Amino acid sequence: MQRSAWAIASLVMGILCFFTVFGLEKAAAAIAFGILGLREIRKNKKIKGKWISIAGIVLGAIAIVLVVYFLTVFLPQLLALYQL
Repeated sequence: MQRSAWAIASLVMGILCFFTVFGLEKAAAAIAFGILGLREIRKNKKIKGKWISIAGIVLGAIAIVLVVYFLTVFLPQLLALYQL
């Protein structure tokens, strides 16, 4: 059985988005690649990797939520601290 290349790319991008300062573009790519991987797996039953795609989507979503949280909670505090 063959694994979906989209699913693997989704997981890799989902992991990489945590190793950059603002990995929003990688998180969005992880979600997009995961959706493409799920579509490919649904169309061709010989291709595996459903849970890899889902893991990439979840990691991308978690990264986006964390970045938005930090921007809304900590950025105003930093700006007030430095009075910018």
